[in-house]
Amino acid sequence: MGISSHRIVSSTPADTAQHKALQEVSRTILETPLGGRLPNISQMRANVGVGAGTMQKAMQEIQRSGDVELSSKQRQGTILIDRDMGALWATAGLPPLTVLLPLPHSRELQGLATGLRREIHDRGIPTTFLYGHGSWQRINALRSGTSQICVMSAGAARHCTHSDDAVGARTLLRAGSYYAADSVLVLARAARERLPERWRIGIDRDSADHVHLTETEFPRHAFVDIGYPQIPAALRRGMIDAAVWHHTTMGASLEDESFASWPLARADAQTLGDGNTSAALVIRSSDDVAREVLSEMDTQKAESLQHDVIAGDLMPLL
Repeated sequence: MGISSHRIVSSTPADTAQHKALQEVSRTILETPLGGRLPNISQMRANVGVGAGTMQKAMQEIQRSGDVELSSKQRQGTILIDRDMGALWATAGLPPLTVLLPLPHSRELQGLATGLRREIHDRGIPTTFLYGHGSWQRINALRSGTSQICVMSAGAARHCTHSDDAVGARTLLRAGSYYAADSVLVLARAARERLPERWRIGIDRDSADHVHLTETEFPRHAFVDIGYPQIPAALRRGMIDAAVWHHTTMGASLEDESFASWPLARADAQTLGDGNTSAALVIRSSDDVAREVLSEMDTQKAESLQHDVIAGDLMPLL
């Protein structure tokens, strides 16, 4: 941000009215969109049960700190022009922002984690990055409050949130930010002509992407429930014959002679794969603070850092 910030250092105990007022004003500013109107003093004081004078003093103290730039307009009220999210986060006493990402087992996902971590860190926001397998598990963590932002493919986000207004808010990154173009394929234990007539297909029920792609690509074969990371081992052991795979995933090289591979054969599966290449950042619809973090995030900068990781020019930050 362009304003000069001098973080507030309060000498008052945390349970005083003044401290509560400072926290409330800071949280309110974090929840307000840039260019939006702040609630009036009466509305803010009602949330914490302090006097109007105490709340007014807190507002003045935060303005003097330089953590926020406001514009008071007679008919429009107080408009938020700019803010230092990191400084306000500290004053508000908020816990670290929790971001839940997929397991970083591909170059795209390692780069995505790096870009997001650097971009949020540059805003001074304390953040905890967690990694979890399966889009359904990540969306359930979001619903339960275990995470505030979760990352998945655009296709998984559409499927996991289409009937749940509580987690419908999302930010989309560019195509290729989750899966590189044409990187989803079939991995098999042998060439097609050497496989039995009815194949055993590995399917990961925790992943919305994997379920949809697998069921679409293999409508007439038998499914074997298996975690996505275990697919290469299951192929080597003969437990399954084939599975949908992402070719930059660690743990299986397409040059490994024990595997065969080929592009998705069905046009509808190819369309599904193409629609899942973008990453989606999903939040609870009611989480105004997380919404504002996403709104201020420079996604182009995050994507540029991701590109550098994929190209091998930057070590991933995990």
